[in-house]
Amino acid sequence: MATLSADDVRLIRKLRDCGALEDVAEHRLDQSRGVIAVPCSDGDRMFDVFEHLTRIQAGQRPGMHPLVHLLPRHGGALRLVKGAPVNRPGSTIDDDLMDEINAARFGKGINTIALYAHAPCMHTEASRVGLVQSLGLLLGAKWRVREAFPKAAVVAFFHADYGEGRQRTYFVVRERLQSFLSERL
Repeated sequence: MATLSADDVRLIRKLRDCGALEDVAEHRLDQSRGVIAVPCSDGDRMFDVFEHLTRIQAGQRPGMHPLVHLLPRHGGALRLVKGAPVNRPGSTIDDDLMDEINAARFGKGINTIALYAHAPCMHTEASRVGLVQSLGLLLGAKWRVREAFPKAAVVAFFHADYGEGRQRTYFVVRERLQSFLSERL
């Protein structure tokens, strides 16, 4: 299983230092009616993502089982961006995934949507998409979902695998990440 490069670890540290990536404040994410999650389907990391969401729900759904409606795809939420390099040319996966999110919102009555990117990611690496571009695509995915579902709570998470069983999920602060990315371009 691949782990983060030293450069990516340094970049994540910078993103944490500037406040673009924050520890998740569980009380700020309302999952009382469940969550629709759009993570990467990477089996090495899926359990940690799922476990993280169920921990958040534990205090919000007392006496009820966790309700995590997973819509995993290789590349996770990055697949929601039209023309993204993680999608094959001519693919409709972005629209198909938006349809699935919409169906889950109404079929399950869930109004909280968690979008995920992670590193390292086999799919982004195969698509030659680096960490900075992945985070930019994650913001694009969040923008698209918010525009399509303005009454939904949409949150973006970044999941990092530091190796040796050490994985961590961060909340992505849109404004700070946009500022960080604009300074790098």
